[in-house]
Amino acid sequence: MGSGKDQRKNLIEVPGFYLSFLAVIIACYISFFSKSSIAIVRPVIFLVASFFMLVPFKPKPSIKTLQKITGFYLIAILVNQSEGQYFQISFLPVKASIPFGSAILLLCATGFLAGKVEPGERVTCSYAKEIAGGWLLAGAVITGHMLLLWPMLRKFYGYGYERNWGVLGSLCLYLLVFIFLWAVLEKRRFRQGIGLVFAVFYMAMIFAKRGL
Repeated sequence: MGSGKDQRKNLIEVPGFYLSFLAVIIACYISFFSKSSIAIVRPVIFLVASFFMLVPFKPKPSIKTLQKITGFYLIAILVNQSEGQYFQISFLPVKASIPFGSAILLLCATGFLAGKVEPGERVTCSYAKEIAGGWLLAGAVITGHMLLLWPMLRKFYGYGYERNWGVLGSLCLYLLVFIFLWAVLEKRRFRQGIGLVFAVFYMAMIFAKRGL
């Protein structure tokens, strides 16, 4: 039997697990029923990736990391689908349009904090070193590309790279999703759970003839 501290920690992690899982389900629902300007092409490929998440491989760090990356990539696709789509909230004279992506991110953030924060314990991100170099490289490449193209576009077309700052914004959004979900992707049950959700989602897309 575990100690009382371990039991309290497990109870705290449960809401974080289910909130993150709920965020994935909502992202699938939004992507399937909303009219996104970004289409998912060839969902069969993503269905195969979903089945890969379901396979209970023998404990091996390289396979587990590959499953985690696959899970994050599948989630990032749906976050990308939610960009540019909004829902409205009306409260008396106030009306606000909130991006679907922000709602999904808020659930992920809440799940992250619920699973990590314990009285007297600080939030840590030791796992961030695993793929931190890749994020830094992606940010450097995109920023460098913008800086190189800006004078060329300014000279020949009369405008710079102003309209594409959204690329960096999207990168920041995916980075936050990575930070909030990478730890819970460590759990096999979570990977298999979202793998099943994605498998159902992409099979539904195939039967509905989406992206075909």
